[in-house]
Amino acid sequence: MDAQFARTGIEDPRNTQALAHDYVSELQGIYPTGPIILVGYCEGAKLTAYAAKESQAEGREVVLLCTIEQFVPLVFFSRSHLVFP
Repeated sequence: MDAQFARTGIEDPRNTQALAHDYVSELQGIYPTGPIILVGYCEGAKLTAYAAKESQAEGREVVLLCTIEQFVPLVFFSRSHLVFP
């Protein structure tokens, strides 16, 4: 997910969420069913976190979310567990 983010230079969280939505749509087209594993590096980690949240809201099972070298907003955390409200 890093390449698209680098090209757009998006910093506004609303635009980041919109871009994550595009990734979820693409992912759904490639892998329409089954559990998913998402990995994001640096700024792409934010997109990955938003994509995981949206995927889970749509009923997809996110078996692993890996964010590398990036802070993920606290909205995704509850104590020591990753949650998607």
